[in-house]
Amino acid sequence: MYPTDPRKNLEYRFDIIKRCDKDKALQAYFTEMCRRDPLFYINTFIWTYDPRTPNKNLPFVTYEFQNKALKELEAAYNKPEDILIEKSRDMGVSWLTLAWIHHKWRFQDGFNALVGSYIEDLIDSKDDLAT
Repeated sequence: MYPTDPRKNLEYRFDIIKRCDKDKALQAYFTEMCRRDPLFYINTFIWTYDPRTPNKNLPFVTYEFQNKALKELEAAYNKPEDILIEKSRDMGVSWLTLAWIHHKWRFQDGFNALVGSYIEDLIDSKDDLAT
């Protein structure tokens, strides 16, 4: 439903925003689509940040392995049960998880989440964007 090519996805996003700016019914339609489908929400409205690229703010367009991880996260949440997602750097799992948390926070009343890391020095340095 949403383009996965980054350039086409960007054009798609701008088209939706432009059309929704003038149409309250269309706004309601897309809000409901976002509520129902976290992948649609992420691939249509969420942005990510990559300090290594010339244009640092990029549309978040998920890869197939991220789609699978999100479905597993959603299934574990709905059971509920714990989940482990094995990852390496640059897989986008942290961004994906935060986008999922944002989706739940935005569309599910009473949702809350805690985010942590095992070594404070690796996550809390305002002078190092890699943290």
